[in-house]
Amino acid sequence: MNLDIIVSKEGSSDMGNNSVWDEKSGSFIQKKGSMLILLEMMIESHSSSCKATIVERNELSRYYKTVKRFNLKLPGSKFGRAAGHINQAASLGFMAIEKRSHIAVYFHDCDYTRSAPSYILQQFIDAVEAGFKESAYKAGVPMIPKPCSEAWLLALSENSSKGSNYYENLPGNLSAKRDHAKDLLENAGYNNEEKRCLLVEKSYSKNKLDTYSFNNFKNKLDAVVTNIMAKNA
Repeated sequence: MNLDIIVSKEGSSDMGNNSVWDEKSGSFIQKKGSMLILLEMMIESHSSSCKATIVERNELSRYYKTVKRFNLKLPGSKFGRAAGHINQAASLGFMAIEKRSHIAVYFHDCDYTRSAPSYILQQFIDAVEAGFKESAYKAGVPMIPKPCSEAWLLALSENSSKGSNYYENLPGNLSAKRDHAKDLLENAGYNNEEKRCLLVEKSYSKNKLDTYSFNNFKNKLDAVVTNIMAKNA
């Protein structure tokens, strides 16, 4: 079964870009980032293929301000600093309904200057799920690496010797005073997105990438894909 998925991106490289000029083909092509390749490999493990549409963060903001004009009245204190992601995730859910997407994946790092307490990750997840609930979209999945996607990639790297949870408990923000995941990944030799994509393609294993934030994402994605496959069996 071929699944149409819609994914939101945070930065310029994590998920990739829908339209990038390719000199070899002389045309615009989709350029996949390391996190999109990881997502596709996980979906393909269910004997499914997928086609992804990548949505920029500013598209989500513009959508909820000018298209839907919705204003969610939810208790912000429950979600802490992650409250701003509620409207963004709701926008992605509404877009997924309009595009008839099988799955929507909301990606965002849990970035924190210091090692992020576990409740910060849960606030992000809760905020994203609240947004999907507001849109009434039932196949939405939060993809929230702790502290950042670089920690997941470090756990996959050949130089990884300290275990996945060590990297998950590093600070992810570049303003941190001690080693953060982004610097460590570059120091390990993965200093551009092409190398990071190859790392995922060569090294991804659900047993090797074993952190709380990844397993939370994986379990939710597996449940959604399994449900879709069962309905279409």
